[in-house]
Amino acid sequence: PIMLSSSIQAALDNPYGKSKRAGEELIREFYGQRTKEESQKTLDLSPSTLVSNAYIYRFPNLFGKWCRPNYNSAVATFCNNIANDLPIQVNDRNTELSLVYIDDVVDS
Repeated sequence: PIMLSSSIQAALDNPYGKSKRAGEELIREFYGQRTKEESQKTLDLSPSTLVSNAYIYRFPNLFGKWCRPNYNSAVATFCNNIANDLPIQVNDRNTELSLVYIDDVVDS
């Protein structure tokens, strides 16, 4: 199986969202073409030649113990800045931030 960790940002019409959607499309295309091509070339349908599943997960903002401030986590950035008396930036106070703890994803 193929698993792609995408983002809820894929729904946005900005360069990041477009790149996430493009990655999702590549997985979908690969899944369809690989299955068709491999089955036409040989009769070998073993798991090594046939992509049986492709999973695309659009995760919200994930956080956990390996998150890095100013890199991959708003939570880590906010915590780091608060702990070090640095300013935090909130662009729109009316926007809700959906958060999921990474261990909850792994456990489910």
